Amino acid sequence: MSGQTMKSPCVGIISSEQGTGSGACIALEYLLRGWVCGHDTIMVIAPPDSRIGRLARSSGFRFVALPAAKDRVLHNILAARSIRSQLTDCTKIHAWHSRDFELGWLLGRWLHIPSSGTLHDHPDSSLLSAKRKALLKFVARRINRLICVSGALQDEWKAVCGQTQLQVIHNGLPDIPPSRTPCQTIRIGFLGMYAPMKGFDVIAPWIAASSSENTQWRLYGKPIPQWSVIAQQLAGSHPQRVVLCGEQRPESIFSEIDILVHASVEFETFGMVLAEAARAGIPVVASMLGAASEIVTHGKTGYLFNPVANPDDGLRYLRMLVSDNAARNAMGAAARQTYLDRFVIRLMATQYARFWDLQETIGEQRDPRLESSRTRDA
Repeated sequence: MSGQTMKSPCVGIISSEQGTGSGACIALEYLLRGWVCGHDTIMVIAPPDSRIGRLARSSGFRFVALPAAKDRVLHNILAARSIRSQLTDCTKIHAWHSRDFELGWLLGRWLHIPSSGTLHDHPDSSLLSAKRKALLKFVARRINRLICVSGALQDEWKAVCGQTQLQVIHNGLPDIPPSRTPCQTIRIGFLGMYAPMKGFDVIAPWIAASSSENTQWRLYGKPIPQWSVIAQQLAGSHPQRVVLCGEQRPESIFSEIDILVHASVEFETFGMVLAEAARAGIPVVASMLGAASEIVTHGKTGYLFNPVANPDDGLRYLRMLVSDNAARNAMGAAARQTYLDRFVIRLMATQYARFWDLQETIGEQRDPRLESSRTRDA
């Protein structure tokens, strides 16, 4: 050992998603933008023209191009193998997305270094194919350590992962101070037009039922075909009361709504939109299926309901918020404080640094909230 030099710690984060990627890619972008250690402690492994690849190169992170192809498992394994000689500085490998797990695990084996990963998906997610779910579960039982983005998701994976160590780190968001344009009408936002699981069929009757009230429904996202006709009919039947807003950036959306409705009919592993609402100081009526209760405190920052078993509860809670300006303001302020306490990006970044044993390289003073979260994890 006397003639050897210890490697400086460097975590290789592998993200094989192409283009703009998914919500998991957005979470990784936030982590990289808010990273609390030196850029030399991270090596990003991603397709060069992907969202994460472009960000890594423009931000000064160490970068290795991954010639990946979408949903081609063998091709991507061979691609990862072809770049392993460029990863010899890595002391750990971390897979960021479900489609990266076999790549991270194999790279760890080839390089003889520990491998870990972040679970963003339910083990039986409808968004993953049967083959992908089987492969994900196979690797999850063999990888060294795993992060779950919520406690609810951790509970779902415990039975699958056996002895693999699971830890919870919530996604974080960069701060955008609340700023809303005033309006006499109560604006209700729904951001789930793009996917069946988001529950537009639950809230469509609410829109018709509230058309005579002082409300405006603002529907965001590109509607899937099965909902496009219904949405257009509602907008045509209730002009000025229903607005089809298409795709917009979060900061634009949350500057023009007063209440967020979230009606997912399947398990939500985190609920980034709920954290975005909290950041903006906006109360919510949210589906309790999954991790929502880790972001929304029922009766304090919004209301939780079961859109499958008791959808009418959601409409009742919504009407309570619409009719009570003081309650909306109080819940919005409490939601904003929840964001500041639990979902700022520095908290997420510092917890990842600890997970990867990089805490000695954190450049700023400790945050007392991190100490309390560390105590809870122990």
